[in-house]
Amino acid sequence: KEKFKLIDQLEYKIGFRKILVQGGEIYLNGKPIKIKGISRHHFYPFYYQTIPKELIEQDFKKIKELGANLVRLGHYPNPAYVLKICDELGLLVWEEIPLWGKWGLDFSSKELLESAKTELKQLLIRDRNHPSLIMIGLANEISSHRTTGRQFIKELAEFSKPLLNQQLLTLASDQFEKESAGEFVEVIGFNYYFGWYGGKIDQLKTKLNFTKKTFPSKAILVSEYGADA
Repeated sequence: KEKFKLIDQLEYKIGFRKILVQGGEIYLNGKPIKIKGISRHHFYPFYYQTIPKELIEQDFKKIKELGANLVRLGHYPNPAYVLKICDELGLLVWEEIPLWGKWGLDFSSKELLESAKTELKQLLIRDRNHPSLIMIGLANEISSHRTTGRQFIKELAEFSKPLLNQQLLTLASDQFEKESAGEFVEVIGFNYYFGWYGGKIDQLKTKLNFTKKTFPSKAILVSEYGADA
């Protein structure tokens, strides 16, 4: 008999959960859940992105202690170890590909679309079996209110469907009621910086209510806010 030699081995802890959007609300395991989130960039003084595991774990334990139930992981895939920690701590995750900005990007470019598809496929194949991963971000603050940006998100969303493992698609937008790609995702995140990049802080409630009326069937999250965040 031919002898077989073990070359590589991966171990996963298994978890089960059901996530969906219904009537503009997010349901986790059949019950509506209020998302209380934190955005975290994978960066640490002196270590930059080569952060020791114990410091990564310390960060996420602090996030849990704050009362958060979801973490948005920067604008790029994080190390696989981050998802493992979130699985163990019971933190939900929004992870996204590094597609950001309106300037200098041609959203009619086939090369850009193929690059985004490759990054999306790599992210999903690596991380889709983590129960903590409930949202996949397709972009952050791109020109999705324009025809080319809208089509770009549409094609990314269609490409991702066979690769998903019960994750919700989302994007972070700064277009508010002008957002035209919202129909292709289940959750829309809006980045609000009233009182910093323009407007006044007390405009937030009015803007949120108006945005919700514009997208009544979508779950709406505040994906960024603050001053110079």
